[in-house]
Amino acid sequence: MRRKTRTKVKKYVTITSIILGIILLIAGIIFLIKLSKRPTISYRDGLVGKNYFKEITIDLNTKEVRRDNIQSSLVDEFGISEEKANELFTSEENMTKFLANSVFDISFDNNIYIIRNQYQTKSIMVKANEVKEIVEGETATKLADNLYLLEFFSEKMTKAMTSYYEKQPYIEKIYKDEIFIDQPLNDISQTMYGSNQVNLRGYHSLGTTVMGLDNYSNIINENGNPFEIIVSTIGYGIDYQNELFKDRISRDAYNFILNNDDIKETIPQGSRIAEILVNSTTSNVKILPLVTITEEGYTSLSSIAKALFYGIEKSDVICYELINTKHDVLDIILESAFKKNIPVCSVTSSEGENYPATHGMTIATSSIDRNFNLADYSGKGEYIDFTAPSTDVEEIFNSSTTVSRWSGPEYSNAQIVSCIALMKSYDKEATILDVYNFLRNYCNDIGDPRKR
Repeated sequence: MRRKTRTKVKKYVTITSIILGIILLIAGIIFLIKLSKRPTISYRDGLVGKNYFKEITIDLNTKEVRRDNIQSSLVDEFGISEEKANELFTSEENMTKFLANSVFDISFDNNIYIIRNQYQTKSIMVKANEVKEIVEGETATKLADNLYLLEFFSEKMTKAMTSYYEKQPYIEKIYKDEIFIDQPLNDISQTMYGSNQVNLRGYHSLGTTVMGLDNYSNIINENGNPFEIIVSTIGYGIDYQNELFKDRISRDAYNFILNNDDIKETIPQGSRIAEILVNSTTSNVKILPLVTITEEGYTSLSSIAKALFYGIEKSDVICYELINTKHDVLDIILESAFKKNIPVCSVTSSEGENYPATHGMTIATSSIDRNFNLADYSGKGEYIDFTAPSTDVEEIFNSSTTVSRWSGPEYSNAQIVSCIALMKSYDKEATILDVYNFLRNYCNDIGDPRKR
């Protein structure tokens, strides 16, 4: 009897276990089916700004919207209808709910919203030996040794991946992108030098003849067979339809702030700088405009970094049109340019930090006037490498008849770049040391005798 009882119990336990297993299996399958039907995490953006900005303020009391202290509207900033905008102003609850559908950093004080956005360029830069994980919708570009640019398809993904990379031990440092409002150097009307105009001898700037670039160009034209030389200009774009630039603009030109092929001039200085570069060199020298400034004056750290990297890869000398704030990312890329023997020539001014001219691996240029005296607007300091004429740049791009010539510190920099381009026409592989020694050997020292 005992044996039969044990057998019966064993049988029941086995059957129960099988039934229980089947039940658990079915439950597991049902759970997996339900899980598979749950929506995946979406990195599609909700609310985004239509324009670059450092700060947007929204005043619920006055219904005033300002972008970087300039009058604007919800319609202009977020692309919504007037009806929707009016609805949002009816209550704090409506406005808060609307703004919450974004990656914005939002503060609220005294009925005023203050909005900032660290992710609007959809880019970050990381310092690392390599980037081990790249997700769908992300691209990684190596800008220099141990420096990568990571770009994403949305602001929401940029924020999520920034948070992810911050936790990865192989990422040494993360640089969130920054938006700046560019402060262009002031062009000075030639009237400051009086009504007497010097003879430019058929050229567009005084520096061309004073520096002997006209004679240098004649020698190249007579001898022939120069190398093609590419001069990158980082900054303001160019009036590419002007006849002066016919056949002198590289097809590789690009707009890095808007990420498109639109290289039209955003600030008039861009074309005047290119005017000097084209008029002071021979036809083998091509201009590669790399635009990093919008028409409203916005630029970003990532656009400048990308333009610098691109210029190093594509050109023989770089004409840096801007004065920026010093940054580790730009330091690293400038060091890369130096190692690859691509000269980066930088403008200096009497105002501002004069970066990247102050970087030890760029060629810094100061400005002299007609009488070879240091111009009032020129940069000064131990970091200056060379000086060049900065006056009498002929106006050919402005329809105004009130100004016939311009002066400014950016034009002396263009003259030095022109000289390097001509020098490289027959010595394309010249190192930065070769370039520096060439310029120094053909210069007149007009500095303080005690420092020679």
